[in-house]
Amino acid sequence: FYPVNVRDLASGNIDIPAGKSPVVITFDDSSPGQYRILDDGSLDPDSAVGILQAATEDGDWASRASFYCLLDVVPKERVLFGQPDRQQEKLRNLIDWGYEVGSHTVTHLNLKKAGKSEAVKQLAESQATLEDIIGGGYAVTSISIPFGEYPSDLSILSSGTYEDTDYRYTSALALDSVPSPSPFSAKFDAMHIPRIRGSENFITDAIKNFKARPELRYISDGDPATVSAPKDLADALGDVADGLGRPVVRY
Repeated sequence: FYPVNVRDLASGNIDIPAGKSPVVITFDDSSPGQYRILDDGSLDPDSAVGILQAATEDGDWASRASFYCLLDVVPKERVLFGQPDRQQEKLRNLIDWGYEVGSHTVTHLNLKKAGKSEAVKQLAESQATLEDIIGGGYAVTSISIPFGEYPSDLSILSSGTYEDTDYRYTSALALDSVPSPSPFSAKFDAMHIPRIRGSENFITDAIKNFKARPELRYISDGDPATVSAPKDLADALGDVADGLGRPVVRY
């Protein structure tokens, strides 16, 4: 396996070595254990980012993962990984190192239960605030849906306006506990990307499934500009989507 960010999956930018399978690692809620800086200014090696950075430095891995941050929530330590005086530093570091920062709404809002006006407000404010803190023209393009509860009006996820603030998301993450279809499959929906929980039984079951049915596993051909697929695809994978805008090689 080799890591890519959510935005890479959503856009079909699977730029990984030939023979590798892409894996997208996501973190919700911006808790301190995901990213902690020690008193001496060094990266906590036992935090998630510390572990990922160590794997990158060891080689055959890349600093790719997507972090979905909260801005106003109790406990306060879940606001941008805690450590208030280091929040901007952390967000900028993540982007500079190659990771992705995305929205998880402002308060971990249940979009299904919330009124439309509050949902639109938080979708706009979350994106705008994160982009402002990060700076440098960085665009927040993806959102992790709190509780996996989608709004009844799905159109508000992709774009909208709150007061003078416009927002736009090109991908959204669900909680369906199944592998995501390929971004080149007709079954792929960038606004409803399923995820497998990180707890051991879910991960173990997914790995067993791929071992039992290797034909379901995405294998990179090493060329991000070309789509390669067997002539006889497993039904579970769906057909190759139309209008991909790149060459499709069937073998």
